[in-house]
Amino acid sequence: MGGGSGVTSPLDAIPDLNELFTQRRAAAWAAAPLAEEEVPPTNPPGGPVVVGCHGGAGATTVAGLLDPPGRDEGVPRSWSLTLAGYGARVVLVTRGTVAGADAAGRMVTMARSMVPPLALVVVSDGLPEPPAARALFRLLAARVGQVVRLPYVGRWRYLAAPPLPREVAALPRELRRPVSLLRALAGEAH
Repeated sequence: MGGGSGVTSPLDAIPDLNELFTQRRAAAWAAAPLAEEEVPPTNPPGGPVVVGCHGGAGATTVAGLLDPPGRDEGVPRSWSLTLAGYGARVVLVTRGTVAGADAAGRMVTMARSMVPPLALVVVSDGLPEPPAARALFRLLAARVGQVVRLPYVGRWRYLAAPPLPREVAALPRELRRPVSLLRALAGEAH
């Protein structure tokens, strides 16, 4: 390609687009209004509320990996109903994609209007995380208790439901460390 524009391929412009997207999303999250709702300050027995930032995020699997299991709320329609009686015990779940990071940003903003989430669980789809998603997750890390990355478990694709043992040692090796961290975070808030 010629022309002196400095761009040798259409792909050379992608990092600039990723940076622009990241900056715009961060500005939109910061400008989002926060709701003024009351949440009961109780912490009933059981695991935390596990909320998907978008459909297919993996909230059901993450809820089942906790011990005791979390209350799977899917994608909430109403934060006040989702959090009723659970106080500060919320775990958000998203996929490690740009769309997932964007949805997580909106969900973190909504959740923080009532309670800072214990964790944002980023579920891998088996591919490398896009640079724009990684940048957005770094921005979100300051707004949640912890970002926990859950690796992709390929063999679970062939099962109707993944086995969710109570013992960490019985989990696939790649899940032991993140699940232990997540269980510790959920237990500390109990």
